[in-house]
Amino acid sequence: MYSLSRVIARTSVQSLKAVANKKAFAARGMSTILDAKEHAEESRFIRQMEARQQAEVRAKLEAILALEDHHEDKKELVGLLGE
Repeated sequence: MYSLSRVIARTSVQSLKAVANKKAFAARGMSTILDAKEHAEESRFIRQMEARQQAEVRAKLEAILALEDHHEDKKELVGLLGE
């Protein structure tokens, strides 16, 4: 038959394992939340950079199209757009 000290020791070990498992699960859950937030921030940053680059290209395009018809850059651009 089991002695009282063995039963208490085994119960204590099981309790400690349960607490450790809960802490590990909480840490993984928090890590997942942080990973999702970081991914969202990276996606937002990339979208902002792409939008900024598109705006710069659009501004350059409009500046070239505003040039006179005989300007070399405008002729080249219109030729590329025509293809």
